Amino acid sequence: MRIISQNGEFDFPYDAIALRASDHAIHALFGPDARAILVALYSDEEMVKKAMNRLLTYMGTSMPFFQFPTPEELNNR
Repeated sequence: MRIISQNGEFDFPYDAIALRASDHAIHALFGPDARAILVALYSDEEMVKKAMNRLLTYMGTSMPFFQFPTPEELNNR
């Protein structure tokens, strides 16, 4: 599975990153220096939790990629 940033700028193989959730953002830790790259930005911690839960749901499917949803997409589902 591939993980795509909210804005589509970054595309990572899932098994090559670690994800870190904070109060308002999700970062991918990537590369030998574990550089933190912003992959999603939200207005509050609840939206971060919703986005991470959506990722966990997708991991149980055969979908080839997951793109972090925008805040509007999270509110519409």
